[in-house]
Amino acid sequence: MGNLTGRFATSEWRLGQRASHGCVRLKTSNAKTLFHLVQNVGKERSTIDIKY
Repeated sequence: MGNLTGRFATSEWRLGQRASHGCVRLKTSNAKTLFHLVQNVGKERSTIDIKY
């Protein structure tokens, strides 16, 4: 698959609403957790399954 890129958003009140095609919005705390989990396991061994 491809790469996943993210950015932090300061407007957490908008979570759960449509923003743009292809974006996954996370609370800042969840994004930090995800970053550290992938960093510890390694990108090559990480899989992110997005269901909507």
